[in-house]
Amino acid sequence: MRKIYTFWKRVVIFSAVLCVILHCINKILTPKYLYEDTWPTTATYTEFYKLKDNSVDVFFLGSSNAAAGFIPQELYNNYGITSYNLGCEQQSMLVSYYWLEEALRTQSPQVIILDCLMLFPFGDMGVLNSSEECTRKALDYMKLGRTKREAVDAICGLDETLSEESFYFTNIRYHTRWKELSVKDFSIDKIAESGQLKGYAPLFGKGNNETWCPFEDKGEMEGCHEMNPVMREYFCKIAELCRQQDIILIMVKTPTTDEYIGKYNGLKLIAQEQGLVFLDFNEEKMYEQLEFVYSLDMNDDAHCNISGAAKLTNFMGKYLVEKKLVEEIGKYDPQWEKTKEYYGSISVN
Repeated sequence: MRKIYTFWKRVVIFSAVLCVILHCINKILTPKYLYEDTWPTTATYTEFYKLKDNSVDVFFLGSSNAAAGFIPQELYNNYGITSYNLGCEQQSMLVSYYWLEEALRTQSPQVIILDCLMLFPFGDMGVLNSSEECTRKALDYMKLGRTKREAVDAICGLDETLSEESFYFTNIRYHTRWKELSVKDFSIDKIAESGQLKGYAPLFGKGNNETWCPFEDKGEMEGCHEMNPVMREYFCKIAELCRQQDIILIMVKTPTTDEYIGKYNGLKLIAQEQGLVFLDFNEEKMYEQLEFVYSLDMNDDAHCNISGAAKLTNFMGKYLVEKKLVEEIGKYDPQWEKTKEYYGSISVN
């Protein structure tokens, strides 16, 4: 009996040590995307889990257009509305849905603001409408649980070239990264420093596009651009989840040369079908309300710089207040108070 006990004790100890070693290896090898990398995806999701439960009124979701287009600190500073930007590069509607589901495990937002670029085919990215790299970086730092399992099942079910194991044991996918490891792969402090913007990805360039013009809504609904069917399916799931949770969903499209009347009509139509508000900042009337200047407020043809993002954010803040979509305005929250100074150090306002 003692020999059996000793044997199983050693098995348990060995297994525990092996799990710790694998966890450390996975953590080190998984790529880190921080502020100095332009898109602070790692910080976006690691810092999300540090938020106090039920402290966020508004979430922003969507691709890099959303990540660079909305500034939670600006919304808090000027309107006292607590928000967090969960956007990231090429965030498909599938990933948006599962990050919304994950957020609702600990938060009770009143409003979701969703950028709708990824409803349409994005380049030649196939059924997932996103590159493998961007799909993985959006899920690498999601905590292990039911939501992540469902997301991985859905992704691997749609793309059979991806293995479920590689999403849980990231060393399978990133085992060659040991050649390119840097200090930030071992430094939690760097991640914490990059998380002070509540998911916002600040850009400071000037696109200098002098020829782009907003389009006019003439009320014609012909020529709707075709949507990616999987993205449409998950958009409808987002809308249904928001209805079930009594959350207001607002569809938006940030300024970009990739938006035109065919896409606008398609988005307006699906908004009508779902009974949702749709705000397209590429439409002439909306663009003029923003007092947006494409050559000055854009980093490039697809992403706002920090001055453009401030204009979008303040428009949404005013909209939320005037429509009384957020119950408590002008609140005080230490989580957003402590990051005021950091935002002020990078802000051009």
